[in-house]
Amino acid sequence: MSEDLDLINSTDRFCREVLPQYTKRVLKEDSVTLAKEVWQKCKEQGLSAVSAPEENGGLGQDAETVASLAETIAFYDLGTAIFLSVHWMVTKVVAQYGSKEQKERWLSKLARGEALGAFALSEPLAGSDAASLRTQAVKEKGGWVINGEKSWITSAPLADLFLVFAKSGGEKEISAFLIERGFSGLSIGKPEEKLGCELSPIAALRFSECLVPTFNLLGKEGEGYKIALLALTGGRVNIAACSTGVIKRCLKESVSYLSQRKQFGKPLSQFQALQFKIADMEIRAKTSETIYKRAAYLLKIKDSNSRLFASIAKCWCSDSAVASALEAVQIFGAMGYVKEAGIEKLLRDAKALQIVEGTNEIQRVVIAKEVLKRELG
Repeated sequence: MSEDLDLINSTDRFCREVLPQYTKRVLKEDSVTLAKEVWQKCKEQGLSAVSAPEENGGLGQDAETVASLAETIAFYDLGTAIFLSVHWMVTKVVAQYGSKEQKERWLSKLARGEALGAFALSEPLAGSDAASLRTQAVKEKGGWVINGEKSWITSAPLADLFLVFAKSGGEKEISAFLIERGFSGLSIGKPEEKLGCELSPIAALRFSECLVPTFNLLGKEGEGYKIALLALTGGRVNIAACSTGVIKRCLKESVSYLSQRKQFGKPLSQFQALQFKIADMEIRAKTSETIYKRAAYLLKIKDSNSRLFASIAKCWCSDSAVASALEAVQIFGAMGYVKEAGIEKLLRDAKALQIVEGTNEIQRVVIAKEVLKRELG
């Protein structure tokens, strides 16, 4: 436990010292170049190794510690937290489903940061509905030929290893593949210009007769949907944790501003209407922290309710982050609306939390289905 706390504290110091310079530069400089620099510094800090097993050179951290790290990093920059969370997610899936040979080939590279992992599920016409994938994998001698397109892929401009999901047989059969950057037939699109989270660049992937060796099939043929759900469950817990980090940042910035700014001869912190906003942020912060930590614990012990709690946590915490960011902008007034104070960035970033790892509408569908199944049998 003390080692976990040391890791969280050292990560907090690293983020406090390193990330602010990049969040200030990101609106004036190329975000992909800056993200590459941040990734390099994260590797040097050892953050690439968080979820890799110790026998492969990783830190072997469990779901609770991983989520706490996500919260810690997101407090300073959500974009950085998101791309690291995706890398950890891919690493965890390879560790759980990879063959001995696949683990030997990739886990050490992922742990050392020699390979950055990306998760490629979403498509232009199949974002939330994973079962409607159109990317096709056709088995041929020596491997698979993949054709199709993936959209909004986190870290695509920088990633070295893509966890790709494709239809591989019947209408509902999906398989997972580990596809390396540089494979013939794989092309990476232009980085998208986004509302926020600039240090987490995204782009499309296109597969045109992309030949993938049999060796690169992850898990069993047709096991892709199961693998995707496992990955998304962990990813949703981490997004809930990231949301909590954003809420706490909104709270800290708001309290600092209210204590310094005066109107009508007294600090703004003495006005009850503004105190209520602070109270609501504190409620969201404490509730969100409790929910995501419960979800992380259930994931760690492989509880049957872990998927339900992950969706609850992701939905509640991300909605709370957006609400808190809106309140922070309102508290800062005109200063909150301009880029100088950096408060508007919290709002731009927070909106992504309601979309990534499955929209909150989809989370509510998952939650409702689980409740109805439990109550009605």
